[in-house]
Amino acid sequence: MKNLALAIDFNEETDDIVSFAQELAHSTGAALHLVHIFPPEPETIALTPYVYPMPIGIEEVQAHDELIKAEREDLIAIVDRLKSSGLEATGHMKPSQLDIPAAILDFASEEKCELLLIGTHRPGRLERLVLGSTTESIIRKADIPVLVIPRHKE
Repeated sequence: MKNLALAIDFNEETDDIVSFAQELAHSTGAALHLVHIFPPEPETIALTPYVYPMPIGIEEVQAHDELIKAEREDLIAIVDRLKSSGLEATGHMKPSQLDIPAAILDFASEEKCELLLIGTHRPGRLERLVLGSTTESIIRKADIPVLVIPRHKE
């Protein structure tokens, strides 16, 4: 195995997921390619499916930009930590409008990864009902093996 992809979303489980991926990459000698998919800059927001989109204010755009900047800095720190442990590691931030699973799978394909590592999270009931789970969608659509790293029990 030469290349592993790790999708991260900077939730409370990120450190555990990265540690697991780091151990796996060390034991296999594979390069570790981290990816974070983020929404592009917001221009409008729809309050409900039945309401026309409303313009986003400058405060929301600035908050979005600050969040992306902070996530980029976090990703750089993670990649630096992985490299200092002797791993070949890269970090990527990719914008995606809606289809996060497809963006993750496209990334894994572009990087010629033989295994995709993803974590689980707890979507709300409504989110799961309406959108389904990112993890489930990736598992259904993937053409490479997917290793799901479970949440720690509380």
